Amino acid sequence: MVQVRITKRLEHFYHLVGRPDIQVFAYAECADGNVYYQHTDGWGELEWQPVREFYGDFERIRD
Repeated sequence: MVQVRITKRLEHFYHLVGRPDIQVFAYAECADGNVYYQHTDGWGELEWQPVREFYGDFERIRD
């Protein structure tokens, strides 16, 4: 992971609001103001998005 201090561990699955077929695994909120996540389809690398945008675009999948 990127060398940024973790402020909150998430370690949960989320899906795009309105598109439950698009899922990601969110790792953590970090001190740089971003949430770091990766798509569950196995494609792509670690991505990040500002915290506010992430929670506006994604919602947690309840177990």
